[in-house]
Amino acid sequence: MELTQEERDILAHVVVVPDAWVTHSLSVAPDGSAVRAKIDRWRPVYLAEKDKSDYKNRVERDVAEEILRQPTEEQLYEVVVVAKEKEILRRQAIAELVAEQTK
Repeated sequence: MELTQEERDILAHVVVVPDAWVTHSLSVAPDGSAVRAKIDRWRPVYLAEKDKSDYKNRVERDVAEEILRQPTEEQLYEVVVVAKEKEILRRQAIAELVAEQTK
């Protein structure tokens, strides 16, 4: 099934790997009806979004979202501090138990 560049871009707006998605879709619906339906469904959305300065296709949106989910350096520092505090408390509790048992 031959697609225009715009049709590929429309699919890239909603699926991660358009070529793989088309191949799979054609294995399920060889007449291409699912491919055409997806393109028709998403064309208006894509056309409304594509010329915006901050436009991102599906992969770019997923990457941006993943980057936002990464902890900041400050958050990582807080995790380390809390872990160290817990370790200190754990060791103190063990020391107290040992002291009580040796009385």
